[in-house]
Parts: sequence; structure tokens; C-alpha cells
Amino acid sequence: AVVSTQSTGKLDQLNTKLVTAGAGGHCILVGMTTPQGPDLPDDVQHRPLKHLLQYFIQKQAAGISTIEAGGATGVLHTFAPCDFAQGKLLKAAPSLDPEPSKDDYLILILVKEDD
Repeated sequence: AVVSTQSTGKLDQLNTKLVTAGAGGHCILVGMTTPQGPDLPDDVQHRPLKHLLQYFIQKQAAGISTIEAGGATGVLHTFAPCDFAQGKLLKAAPSLDPEPSKDDYLILILVKEDD
């Protein structure tokens, strides 16, 4: 699903879920492209993030996916760089440069769902 990053209600809901989940119930990841190298298997497709980033930025949206693994369920929130996601990233990793990277990247927030 795709939701608006301009919807403060949705972002407030995510904030509540992060607080409820606590430090052990969520993680924040950064997804970046890497150069296509000779050590990648032939069946791995190399697709730049540019098109997905442009879509999220143009629509002012984030992606939401439900993930199930090992008997646990979580929700993956995928953001293009925006104030909300950048703030969460800097709170989790305060030693990062506060100036966003010039490289294409996504900020992913994975939240474990209640059992």
C-alpha cells in the first residue's frame, strides 16, 4: 500500500506504534544502491532506487508492506528522505551527519506487530 507522508494522522499512528513497540520491537534501516559488480549472481536484478524515490517524492507518499517471517509479523514502512523519516533516523543514529546524503537512499522502519 502507499500512504501520504503529508497525513499527520498516519505519521502519528506510526509514532505511537514505535513507542508501543519499544527499542526491541522496531528497527530503522537505510537502503542504498550499490554498483553492479561482477560478484553478483546473474539472477539478481540491479535496479536503481531513483524511480521508486521519484514516485514516493512526487506522490509525497511512503510504502507500507506486511512481512511475515519466523512466526512473527511486522510492518515495513518505506520512505524517501523526508523530515519525518530523517528525524527518526537521526534519533536512532545521532552520530550520522544531519545533512541528508546526496546519494539515492530509502529509510525503512520495520515495526513488529503485537502477537
